[in-house]
Amino acid sequence: MTLATYRGVAVVLLILGVAFPAHSQDERGAEVSVGYQMLTLRQDDSETLGRGWYADVAANVGPNFAVVVQVGGNYETVDNVRTFDEFTGSVTADLTLHQVLGGVRVSLRSTAISPYVEVLAGGVKGTADSERSVTSGGHLRLFGGLSHSYTDVAVQFGGGVTIWQSRRVGLRGALAYMRVLGEDTGVNIVRAAGGITFGF
Repeated sequence: MTLATYRGVAVVLLILGVAFPAHSQDERGAEVSVGYQMLTLRQDDSETLGRGWYADVAANVGPNFAVVVQVGGNYETVDNVRTFDEFTGSVTADLTLHQVLGGVRVSLRSTAISPYVEVLAGGVKGTADSERSVTSGGHLRLFGGLSHSYTDVAVQFGGGVTIWQSRRVGLRGALAYMRVLGEDTGVNIVRAAGGITFGF
């Protein structure tokens, strides 16, 4: 989408937020959100981890501020098969990425459409379990496995919007950029999420 499109969406959300009946912030001291998230890792090659989940808890500490804790996990299986003359090599890798982040959120909570922005930081743990095999003439010639894991610091900047269906239940969409600060080189991650939010 172009910059003009993003601006148009922002204006529409602002107008709708004013037009919708207000839901008093005083009735929601905390919010819990759960749902689906997709992570796209952008390094040398892009890899999308499409099977994912998230959960976050936000304790509201003022009319517009909240303290947030967010956890999530994503999983993907990658298969790669190559043939060289009579030899066929196969690699299967199971990728897992879990994150635990905490930080602050600023939101407009006085209307039924509540946009927000947030800054979170914490830890990310990634694991890759792979199996490799080589076959020739229908016979297994080589087989082996390898496991690698790492834990790094991550910073996430993002935002989203919660559309309250009632005073206690809302639908949420979110988009964020996460930077994993590795020892040698970092990893850029784009996070897209959608779920349901409960107000308490």
